[in-house]
Amino acid sequence: MISILIPTFNDDCVALAHAVTSQCRDIQGLEWELIVGDDGSTDQQKIEVNRQIDTWPHCRYWLTGVNRGRAAIRNALVREAHGQWLLMIDADLKVMEKDFIRQYVAFMSAHLLPCACCGGYRVGRGSACNLRYLYEKASEHCQYAKFRQKAPYHSFKLSNTLVSRDILLRHPLDERIRHYGYEDVMLGKSLEKEGLSIVHIDNPVLFDRFESNASYIRKIDDSIDVLVEFREDLKGYSSLLSFADSTIGGTLLRITFPILSFVHHRLRANLLSSHPSLLALRFYKVYLLLSQLRQSQRP
Repeated sequence: MISILIPTFNDDCVALAHAVTSQCRDIQGLEWELIVGDDGSTDQQKIEVNRQIDTWPHCRYWLTGVNRGRAAIRNALVREAHGQWLLMIDADLKVMEKDFIRQYVAFMSAHLLPCACCGGYRVGRGSACNLRYLYEKASEHCQYAKFRQKAPYHSFKLSNTLVSRDILLRHPLDERIRHYGYEDVMLGKSLEKEGLSIVHIDNPVLFDRFESNASYIRKIDDSIDVLVEFREDLKGYSSLLSFADSTIGGTLLRITFPILSFVHHRLRANLLSSHPSLLALRFYKVYLLLSQLRQSQRP
């Protein structure tokens, strides 16, 4: 049996839920369920729209009533699921292929031991004024399976991933991480430590809903906070942190920090503008990391 799990917060999940359930119904003999886990949405209109999912066969729209964070809602969905295999899909994604579910069912049939299978994503159309679109488009090549398989544990993400339920019960996401970033990276590290298999395939979903520049910058700020707070756990799993910890990188960063401190307001202004620069984003991340590290080291 496969359980399709969609965590959501203020998203309209009807189109995504309809797409995957239609494919499930077309596969003869497939046992399946779909659970949309609402992590305390505040948009009442979205809640009312999503309620229709609860009336569909084999489907459930589950409102938790309180926002517990990305890791906690995913862990809760795992506990609610009945399938031996769990397919996690982020609510802001779209199904691209007509055989999307069938590909995962074929993987389930071919793999009897507990493991994970990541399908990746492709980037849809966006605006050159949108920072998230520019970032995702520039790094889209990293989403192909042949690239992800080179570092399977470092490339692990739960946005479109099939996982044995037993794995997620034994390795729950770290609920100390309530904000954006790194909860699935920490899980990938746990799976590597235990020697569990992660397979990367090209079974992508479409990412074409890009938040505003201001919203994305808030996510960047949150992710750097998480990176600094859990830096001991994330050693070796963040290129930015590895560079900062290296002798050469650390020296270069100490030299450039005064400059970045002087211009970081300009960097942020650029990122919030209608002509954001990915180079400015890189420098902004470096500044945030160094600033947070310095603050954390103060007595």
